[in-house]
Amino acid sequence: MCIRDSFICDLLKRFSELTVTWQGLVVWILSNLCRGKPFPEYAKIRVFLPFCIKFLYEAEEDEHKIDLLYTLSYLTTGDDDQISDAVKLRVSQAAVNSLASPNDKVLIPALRLCGNICAGDTAAADDILGNNLLEFLVPLITHPRKLIRCEALWVLSNICAGKSWQIQLVLDTPALSKIENMLATDLLEVQKECIYCLCNMLYNSTLAQCQSLIENYRILEKLFAFVTKDQIFVTPILNALEALLYLGEQNKRSGANPFAKYIDMIGGTKVLEQLQHSRDEKTYEQVYNIIDHYF
Repeated sequence: MCIRDSFICDLLKRFSELTVTWQGLVVWILSNLCRGKPFPEYAKIRVFLPFCIKFLYEAEEDEHKIDLLYTLSYLTTGDDDQISDAVKLRVSQAAVNSLASPNDKVLIPALRLCGNICAGDTAAADDILGNNLLEFLVPLITHPRKLIRCEALWVLSNICAGKSWQIQLVLDTPALSKIENMLATDLLEVQKECIYCLCNMLYNSTLAQCQSLIENYRILEKLFAFVTKDQIFVTPILNALEALLYLGEQNKRSGANPFAKYIDMIGGTKVLEQLQHSRDEKTYEQVYNIIDHYF
């Protein structure tokens, strides 16, 4: 009703004239409108996008920032065009700035907004990375609060699902050494997000990057240590292994796939053979195809 009757739009035009209390109420209403059930059509709520970004830059109250960030996370949940609309209005810098907040309640929607932008097209991901996202993001993957660690790793995994030059930016940070420690000591839920980061990285890296990940970070040993630990790890790890082996097939040395040779050397083939006994039909079929094609 508010969207259709432009009631909220009239309030937004007068926003700067309102008291802090009324400003907070307007932002809260806006947040609820944008996350309505069913989710409102983007065309009807797109008009709120410039306002939210503008006032996120200007907001001083954490409560206002929280509602604005949640609203922007709803507005950027969708196709690449929605994310591009926000990027053109300079949402990236505002999102990254919010990651410097000491307030956990600000960080959670800020991370969701950053993750949405990174999941957009290449230009959107490049834009937020160009606004120093990793400088603020990487420290958050070891945040004391589990939820924030998971959210930060989700953002990182979205970056690692991108282009090779974006992955290289991650490789140039201490992120991998932090992930290595977390795989050894953190909770299963956090470890799952770590594995997604590694799998996405391996899936989308260049030959040289894959070789570095294998030789310098022992990424395959880490993945094989987890593939039989819990079913939640199986599909992403097998997908990453398939992509790696396909890349190796295109770059054979003396007729041999270098990655298949390395996997066999570290006992990975035996682990794959164990997985053939999985009760999950999809797992069985995927493992069978990997062994049949590459070993």
